[in-house]
Amino acid sequence: MTQTAGIYIEHNAKGTPVFARIDLTKYGERLMPFFKEVGVTIIEESLNDETNAALREAHTKKLKTYENADALLADLYS
Repeated sequence: MTQTAGIYIEHNAKGTPVFARIDLTKYGERLMPFFKEVGVTIIEESLNDETNAALREAHTKKLKTYENADALLADLYS
């Protein structure tokens, strides 16, 4: 992987560059017109206000976690 100022170029086993990871906080605003042109939807843009608020809350609060799906279901049905 090659790195340059928030842009990471990933190579395949043959050394050919195949993916670019781009820091969207750094370059996102300039890339949005391109993303829209090629039909890429950034998930934050496609979510409604209620979902965005829930995601922000989940990132800022200590939420309950579960060992497995059975524990989650047991809690939901209790």
